[in-house]
Amino acid sequence: MLASSKKALDALERGSFEEACTLFDQSIGAESDPNALFQAAVCYRAVGRSADALQVLRRLDQSGHTNAPARLVRAEIFTAMGLHHQALPLYRQLLEIDDNGMKYAVAQGLYQCGEIGAARRVAQQVAHDADPVRAAKATLLLGRCLAAQEQCSEAAALFDSIVA
Repeated sequence: MLASSKKALDALERGSFEEACTLFDQSIGAESDPNALFQAAVCYRAVGRSADALQVLRRLDQSGHTNAPARLVRAEIFTAMGLHHQALPLYRQLLEIDDNGMKYAVAQGLYQCGEIGAARRVAQQVAHDADPVRAAKATLLLGRCLAAQEQCSEAAALFDSIVA
């Protein structure tokens, strides 16, 4: 990992995204460390530099270092850009991972892409998670899915059960 990338990671840990991006800009062309590249993509995305983030994620993909978090970031960027046709295949790939944290993020993405039925099925699975915070978030998303499908009384009952 290059020295400026290490400094950028330190800036990220401090929450100084603009500084981190400036430091990544200095090293990104020569950087080859997959973790540094992934963190640069996350940083670029956080400051609204989606095109730069996607470019770095493509480099990771071309070098064979694409992993689930990198696919998720790419899918989320595509979703934010309204490119649902590019996001949905990535979300579907990520559903194969047996991790409820990832599944919750995928359910959110599916919902944002208008795939309410798929989001509802995934949220139902995650709503039974052992982590009470994740389970509550998934239950809220499930309620939003029900409401979006005009099943308002079911959604209201679900929301009431969270409050109780």
